[in-house]
Formats: sequence, C-alpha cells, structure tokens
Amino acid sequence: MNAKPHHEGDPNEVDFTEAARSSWFKPRAFSIVWGKDGRYWNVPTDGRPAELLQVSWLEVSTITSLKDSIQAGKKYAISFRLQMKQGAFGWNGCSVYLMGKIGQAGKYTAKKIKLSDQPENDKEFETEKLEVTVPTDATDMKLYFGLYEVWTGRWKGGLLIHGARVEQVTE
Repeated sequence: MNAKPHHEGDPNEVDFTEAARSSWFKPRAFSIVWGKDGRYWNVPTDGRPAELLQVSWLEVSTITSLKDSIQAGKKYAISFRLQMKQGAFGWNGCSVYLMGKIGQAGKYTAKKIKLSDQPENDKEFETEKLEVTVPTDATDMKLYFGLYEVWTGRWKGGLLIHGARVEQVTE
C-alpha cells in the first residue's frame, strides 16, 4: 500500500478553451480519496477514465481558477461525464452529490444525482449541470467542485469517471 493513499489532482490535466469559456478536467485532474490504493481505484496515466473498484467513501474533487477567467457576478455550469460498468453495485437508494462553491469560505451549492437510474453499459452519460454563481463581492475566485457520497457508508463500485466540464453560462 502507498504511504499516501489519496491521489492528488494535477492542475496540468485541465484543457481550457478560451473561445468557449470552458474547461475539461481529465480524470487525473481530480483529488480522489483512496485513489492511489489499487484495492479501491484505478487511476490510469494514459487518459483512460478513472475506475472506482469499490469504496464506501466517494470523494472526487478539484480546485481551479479556470486560468483566472472566473468573473464576479457570472454563472458557471459544472457537469461530469460518467459511465456505469456492467456489475456496478451499491448505488440503489444511494444519492451522489455534485457540489460546487466559489472560494474556500464559500457556501456549497449541490445537486443530487441518482446513479442507480443509469443503465449499466458501454455508454457514457453527462450528469445534470450544477450552476454556481460568483458573488459580486468575491475576492477568492477559485472554484471548488466535486462528486461526493460520504454519508451512507455503503460499499459501491463500477463507476467510470471520464472527466468534468466547467463552462461559463451565457445569458
């Protein structure tokens, strides 16, 4: 077992598109609790999705400044590209939360996602988007976001994380 069992997110694993005002977060961009322990996760180095083998504590998160493009008063939409493998388990009656906030002291906004509603197959799907608004008086312009299920203590597995997108909402 590794001395440090958690995978630390790599900020170089983010692609920013200036024209679209969006960023794509590759699997290695996320800090993953127990992500370095092969009993629980497989986090490949070759661009393939991160694979949740089994955990009772799902915490996949990152912090970003979107190349300093976060603007006060603007909204940003966050979504994940996921996939349920054949034999996925532990998701029935278990809600996963997509959460985001602006600034370390900010208040989280959350959206409940029911992964048990997704079919087990080779199809990727995009979660519903979570919108986070940057307060007009914000001084800490970092966006904190992630996927969480840390409350049930139930073992779950068979989830692939292909990445996440953050984009500025145009109004």
